[in-house]
Amino acid sequence: MAKGELNPSIADDYVTFSATGNLAASPRTIIGIWVAATTSGTLALYDSATTTTGDQIIATTTFASIGFYPLPTKVTYGVYAVVGGTLSATLLYANP
Repeated sequence: MAKGELNPSIADDYVTFSATGNLAASPRTIIGIWVAATTSGTLALYDSATTTTGDQIIATTTFASIGFYPLPTKVTYGVYAVVGGTLSATLLYANP
């Protein structure tokens, strides 16, 4: 498998999103983010089970192109996303 290719066999589940909101309400192991479309779309992720910002997982990041962005990290509470610009993406994760 080439660097940056998606390996769906390691993902337990996924959630697609294009707006700010809660992506998971319980502990998860994030595998990465597949960006399907973007026009200077930005994304910030927080470790939060509700629609509030908790501990920051990634600061606001601008995605200039489509593709897979590995983000192997565990979250304690859940995942809350803050989206800016135009962004269509999928968060891939494994259950803890």
